[in-house]
Amino acid sequence: MKMELRFTDDVASKVAAGRVAKWHKGEGELVDYGDDLFDFRVEECFIPTLVAEGWAERQNTEHSLFSMQTGKPPRNNVKAAAQQLEQGEVEIQRLHGAAEKVRDRADFFIRVTSSDRGFLRRKVACEGTQLEVDDTVALLSTEPAESIAEGARLEECAGIFRIIGNVFHMPGEELAVAPLRQSGHHFLTLCSDPDGSELIGIYARGGRSMIAAFASAPLIRNVLNGRCCIFREKMFGGRSDVLLQSAERFPESWFLLLTEKLSLARDHFKHPLFDKTISVSGFDGIQEFPKTVVLLSVFPDLMLTCYRARAYGFLYEPQPDSMVSQLKRAQDGDIPETMVWFHENFEFIGRMTVEDFTHHFAELIRVLRARTSARILVFNAPTTSSESTEHRYPSRDSLAVRGLEFNVALAELSRKLDFSIVDVDRIVKRAGIRKQVDWKNLDADLRLAVAREVFHVMVETGVFSKQTAGAAI
Repeated sequence: MKMELRFTDDVASKVAAGRVAKWHKGEGELVDYGDDLFDFRVEECFIPTLVAEGWAERQNTEHSLFSMQTGKPPRNNVKAAAQQLEQGEVEIQRLHGAAEKVRDRADFFIRVTSSDRGFLRRKVACEGTQLEVDDTVALLSTEPAESIAEGARLEECAGIFRIIGNVFHMPGEELAVAPLRQSGHHFLTLCSDPDGSELIGIYARGGRSMIAAFASAPLIRNVLNGRCCIFREKMFGGRSDVLLQSAERFPESWFLLLTEKLSLARDHFKHPLFDKTISVSGFDGIQEFPKTVVLLSVFPDLMLTCYRARAYGFLYEPQPDSMVSQLKRAQDGDIPETMVWFHENFEFIGRMTVEDFTHHFAELIRVLRARTSARILVFNAPTTSSESTEHRYPSRDSLAVRGLEFNVALAELSRKLDFSIVDVDRIVKRAGIRKQVDWKNLDADLRLAVAREVFHVMVETGVFSKQTAGAAI
């Protein structure tokens, strides 16, 4: 992947040229969502011609992103000035059509933050290097030892690593201390102010689409007044009937033989979903966060199959794909001994019906609220095909129709039980699915779109303090 001097946020997108002042990441290090990458000294900005010819004078204000007369930036309130300039451009384009952009001198700093994930393999621009907009800053890869394309092949094959300008300050001002951050294989902790009053835990459970929760980290950091942990439960599965089973107290002896035969973890049937807190390695050792938000998905109930123990009646979701294939082999007469035992002691109950989903998911919401008091956000399912460019009228048993039925049932439950829906179906239809291979893994663009929706729902439901949330909206 290429990291280019190309910003997606409105203010930093005015940057035309400058130089790298300081790197905060070294080659070989993992770059995660919300990580500080480098400080960039902006020396030139794009401005519309009409603004240069007198917009600031017309508005009789000294506070624009840079002075049209001196070419110097304002001393204070850079963000407010940038917002004012943005409003001015919108008004000019409304009155006079699109304004031609020109360059003007500037002198301020941006702290560049990651809005993607990968390993920093090579710094193309070292500290002090002059850069123009769209120049390559660094090369990254998704794996630490992945080969890196060169030359023309790099231009053809490499994707774009997304960045945003997150912190602004003026020359001579002390740069604010970067928010603390720490991550593991399945969690991310943010700290904007160690003395802040907020302690927020965001728990995600329900498939790989939940990775999108991590992409909301840069947005959360801008409104956070304290500490926040984003935690994704990596255990396979997550059908609502199986999760509800873990809330009951079945004798451990029921599961003992199964865990031994299939080499499952001893705590396999004990899901942490209903725990009141999230425990992670924090800034000062093990730290606990309350479960402020729980992210769930309709996807496991929509897609996953299940087995029931003939003797005791408990449910089991087959784990990896290889396990599923072995089970099918056992049913077809190809006989691994363990699988024959499993087939004799468990019956296949298939996918969940819409009626069962309505019953089990409603009960899951009630139990989860009673035990954690968390705000609940649920991802609905895409109802478009990610594998074909052809339009076909779906059959009654197609996955698209099934997804639509589950989404309607979820909407009805949301009205009855008052929980929020993250409308993934609407997001993917608006954004397009041209690059989407399947629904197990959202592509980077869709992941960011879902992350923005998650963040806005959290703001609207009062997850963050009133003062910071108001600023975000």
